[in-house]
Amino acid sequence: QNLAFFNNPPSVPLSQLLEVLSWQFSSYIGRGLNADQLGMLAEKLTGQQVIYSDCQLSWSKFCKEHLPGKSFTFWVWLEAILELIKKHILPLWIDGCIMGFVSKEKERVLLKDKMPGTFLLRFSESNLGGITFTWVYKSESGATYQIRLEAWGVCHHCQQLCCLHRRRDLPFC
Repeated sequence: QNLAFFNNPPSVPLSQLLEVLSWQFSSYIGRGLNADQLGMLAEKLTGQQVIYSDCQLSWSKFCKEHLPGKSFTFWVWLEAILELIKKHILPLWIDGCIMGFVSKEKERVLLKDKMPGTFLLRFSESNLGGITFTWVYKSESGATYQIRLEAWGVCHHCQQLCCLHRRRDLPFC
């Protein structure tokens, strides 16, 4: 009788949705999301920096529409990250070793002017269930670079080789 609600659910305040997502992370994998991580998720959902309390989000935008330029929805992307954490990197997530929700742009800013050897682990924005490892490298000529090991998914390298061991095997380390 009330199927109309499910056919066209109402929009929700972004602030409430983000609170629920943090709760989902906390209950499913033992650590919620901080304000910076929630900010990145808000940008991912809306396509821009927003003030949470001023924004409404549709059900369709959350779980039916593909993310811009991607072949998957926000919810599919987030669910793949939850599974990656739960099955493969839970201790690193719980300990706070993984920043996780950081855009490529913010990654560049965070690592700029850092000492060689400084690194950052973040969830891939383009590969489902992937994690990207980026570190600061100083060449023999003295130039400083940021080296990014492109994301890999759960079904590929993570099951066969821990990402930290993979870092050790790289020639620039």
